Parts: sequence; structure tokens; C-alpha cells
Amino acid sequence: MNDLLLRWTIRVALALYGLLLAREIMGWRTGQRLERWCWTLGLAAILAHFLAAYAQLGWSHEAVLEHTARETERVTGWRFAGGVWGNYLFALFWGLETIGQWWGRRRVTGWSSWNYCLHGYLLLVVVNGAIVFATGSVRVVALFVCLVLSGVFFRRWYQNRGDKTRSVGPLLPAGRDRQNGGGGSD
Repeated sequence: MNDLLLRWTIRVALALYGLLLAREIMGWRTGQRLERWCWTLGLAAILAHFLAAYAQLGWSHEAVLEHTARETERVTGWRFAGGVWGNYLFALFWGLETIGQWWGRRRVTGWSSWNYCLHGYLLLVVVNGAIVFATGSVRVVALFVCLVLSGVFFRRWYQNRGDKTRSVGPLLPAGRDRQNGGGGSD
């Protein structure tokens, strides 16, 4: 049971992050309610994943570090437990964004440094966890989703590279947000 909880909590969090990232790439702005709840439910799933991992390893931080070091050595040949701290940072960043969503922080035109850092780091952890360290069908599905999102990202970037207007998302010019159903709030 705990193994299923461990696997499905992170899968739920990653599915919600995929939805959030797709919304960003496509520039969909139909209000922040869906976005806020995706961040919130994703954070709950991540915290449940951490609790399931600790429960499976006897509630010992040392055991978590040892398990991480063994897994890192299995995949890379280098015994390193620092990935645990990277996962904590992942949860912290996710939590900060969730708090920002609930505090009613309104998105400004264009992407901020925070958005680039947040998504850059979250994607780094997702790729490591869901592709590099994963096995079997999870790896295949995660790789497929990443490739599709990358393809959409680069297609949108290519289409919009000559447009000098400020963008709503990283790729969507402000003048076109209404045609994609955006522009409204909750």
C-alpha cells in the first residue's frame, strides 16, 4: 500500500505540473482559480509523497539519505545523497508559488525572474526524477510529455519570435490572449 501511495502521489503532482506548464506555454489565461488549485493539490501530493517515503524508510532521515545515495550510485555510478536536499528545495519552491497564488499575487505582463527560476528548477527536478531515475513505462510517458511540451514551446516561440509586443506568458503576445479564451479573471 505504501509503495502505491509513494508512486501515485508524485504522479499526481507531476500531472498537475504538466497541466500548469501547458497552460503557461499555451498562454491560456481563463482565470487563476484552476491554476491556484493545481498548485495547491500538487503541493499536497508532494508532501504526501515525502510522508510516504519517510514511512517506508522507518521515519529516519538517515535512511532517506542512504536510500538516495544508493539510487544515485545505481544510476550515475556516483554515491551522492544531496538529491534529498534538492527535493526539499523543490517542495519549498512549489510551496512559495502556492502561497503566492493564494495571496492574490496578480501576474504581471511577461515572465519575471522568479518564473524563470521556478520553472527551470522544477523542470530540472522533474526530468531527473521522472526520466533519469525512473524506470519502465513512467520514464517513457514522462519523456513523451516532455517532448510534446518542448515541441509546443518551440513552435510557439518560432511563431512569435518576430512579434515585438510584450508577452502575457513566455510565448504569447498580449494582443492574442483573447483569441485563446484568456484575459478574464476568476
